[in-house]
Amino acid sequence: MLLPGPAFFAVVFAALVIFSPLTVWSWLGVGMSVVCIVICANVLGMRIELDDDQLSKVYFWGLFRSSIPLKQLRTSTNRQTGRSPGSVDFASVDPNGPSFNVVPFFAWRVRDIDSLKAIAIDREQAIAPRYDLRPDSHLENFVIDSGRTYPVMLDSASGRAIGLCKAGGAKGAFWIEPDFDTRYPHKDISFFANWRADDAGVGHLTEVILVTPTGTSEDDERRSSYRSVQVESPADPDH
Repeated sequence: MLLPGPAFFAVVFAALVIFSPLTVWSWLGVGMSVVCIVICANVLGMRIELDDDQLSKVYFWGLFRSSIPLKQLRTSTNRQTGRSPGSVDFASVDPNGPSFNVVPFFAWRVRDIDSLKAIAIDREQAIAPRYDLRPDSHLENFVIDSGRTYPVMLDSASGRAIGLCKAGGAKGAFWIEPDFDTRYPHKDISFFANWRADDAGVGHLTEVILVTPTGTSEDDERRSSYRSVQVESPADPDH
């Protein structure tokens, strides 16, 4: 039984209605029984379907469905405190497109949801390989060399380079394209820029900092899976 609580109360109130005279409490029991039955039917008749073209959430045994084309699929995780996994949002890159939420529990296994998330992340990175780069600096003028690659560090405190990226754009709209799998949905991570100022007060990009979620075993596994890479020290912008 997927929803023992509502089902139990539905049986109790149904028994009260059958074996009791019709009173206000009886009608209240009828109403609560109907609500519990609808909730049970919604849960029992809900499923996730994946085919070659779309990911769908089906309600009431196929009576209603919300489908997202795989070519437009993206995902994000609603973080929870502690070690338990949070719910997962699946949506279209089109702001007006369909979306739905999935909560991992004993009917939908965490590893199955993780597989769907991996598919969504691959699709999202194929659709939009660029990530926003936050300047995080008081400088007014910036220089990014579009002809070189920049090291990507895993958090500012780790001092560990996990890949390279290309960068570009202008102030207020900087972007990067990492050459490695970030393993996270776009909305779950952030990239920050480190700048080195020259004598004229112009900031030259030296490295990019990747900030990922922490706090769950899934986060720990993803972070430990990043491979360290060797990078050359950046040249002094004054020379």
